[in-house]
Amino acid sequence: MRALSNNNPLKFSLEFACRRAQRIRLTLSNSIPLKFSLEFACRRAQRIRLRGHQWIARSQLTSTAPEGVAVVHMYENLTKPELFDSFLEGLTHVAEVARYHPDFRIANIHTCLDQEALDQCAPFSYLNFTAFAASSDVTTLEQLSDPHKDWMTSMEFGHDGQTHHPLLMREAAALPDGSGRTPLQKALCHEFSCEEDDVVVVIATQQELPVEAWEEWSGAGELSRREDFRSAAVYEAVDAAASKYPRVVRAEFRAVGEVDLDTLAEQLRRIEDGSNGSLFAVAYRSLVHITKEGQPVDILFAERAKRDQQQRQATEAAE
Repeated sequence: MRALSNNNPLKFSLEFACRRAQRIRLTLSNSIPLKFSLEFACRRAQRIRLRGHQWIARSQLTSTAPEGVAVVHMYENLTKPELFDSFLEGLTHVAEVARYHPDFRIANIHTCLDQEALDQCAPFSYLNFTAFAASSDVTTLEQLSDPHKDWMTSMEFGHDGQTHHPLLMREAAALPDGSGRTPLQKALCHEFSCEEDDVVVVIATQQELPVEAWEEWSGAGELSRREDFRSAAVYEAVDAAASKYPRVVRAEFRAVGEVDLDTLAEQLRRIEDGSNGSLFAVAYRSLVHITKEGQPVDILFAERAKRDQQQRQATEAAE
């Protein structure tokens, strides 16, 4: 686990961010804006009354939330795809096409807090968490993409030549925040469980470890005792045998400037060391929030780059 830093805002190329990614012209069907149903609105109002960060399992979630899945997209090899100028252009292309999927709800792109790793496009320095409404009959990415096959096609071009893992997962258990709703429950209602610039820790394992003991093997129980902790959830792959990482834990914390990154890095090192190499942990920054009817993804990145540039200039002027 490398040292984390909150001193250097993320260095995006404003020139890249303002330049629309080279597009592969795809026919995007199902572009009618998604509308809430009355049933959906009623489900949003439901709450699970919990005291503190109490563990709840999927069996307790299904009656209070729409069915859905998360695609946890992990990027092990961040090489430049052939038809794009950079890894990031390919990523934004895929994220933009995903918005037109009729069951798309929200997406949250994360960047790691290790600035050196980010500058070097090190493995797993980016992550995309996307929520889709989907019934229990959906067991593969191909089935999920049936209503919008351009999404799978966009991955072929946007991540050409890369080693990447779009993991189809269901939320198995959670330590929700004070609202009593889990991160995926919120996402399926078009809500974000964390703010931009919040710290998000992702812990992944290649083993099918027991969900019932997820707080122990992932260290989520220890992390939940931090004052800056917000929520956490464990996701299990729908097809564990076909997934390199059949269990992924995602924990959310306060904003970067409000989190003691040194103690967090030390905790993550202990979690990794205690696993005997069976899992790894990465601390991310929640960077961009993508919605169904919001601005195009490349515009979101351009605005993000502009804000970061202004923040750097203000910091330099204050010094």
